[in-house]
Amino acid sequence: MPKDGEQLRIMLEKLEEQERAMTEMFTGTKTKEEKTHVLRITPGKEMKGEVLFRFSKKLGILGANNLAGEPVYVSLTNLKTLNIPAEDKKKELEGIAYNVPGKAQIVIERNNEELVKEDISVTQFGTLEYLAPQLFDKKSTIKVLFDPSTGGLIKVDREEESK
Repeated sequence: MPKDGEQLRIMLEKLEEQERAMTEMFTGTKTKEEKTHVLRITPGKEMKGEVLFRFSKKLGILGANNLAGEPVYVSLTNLKTLNIPAEDKKKELEGIAYNVPGKAQIVIERNNEELVKEDISVTQFGTLEYLAPQLFDKKSTIKVLFDPSTGGLIKVDREEESK
């Protein structure tokens, strides 16, 4: 028998480690792996209960047409933000076009359980606007920053040229 508490603690840890190893020989081990997948959809219109992908416990994420997994559905509802009336066509010919994304609600479901429900920006539900040509005069430098995923305008900076 061990004479002090430290020896006893070490001996118990070794016994627990051996027990865990012997148990795993019969029951097997579990491993958990976390992955991130990016799925891009291009909606032409609203979507209601369309198969986004299929999920299998053994194979993971599968294509929408692969029947080896359970379907995961997506619904996309246009929240119909206020449309700005069109102005004169001359502005359209001279200005720089950019998108003003509309708002939509996306719902992702599996087995009638909501996994995701949130409002997102969707370019297809938005409008096309134009930057005024007066912004781009020769007296200053304009920097325009657009969102690469939606085409929306993020920021306009003006730098006055010094002489």
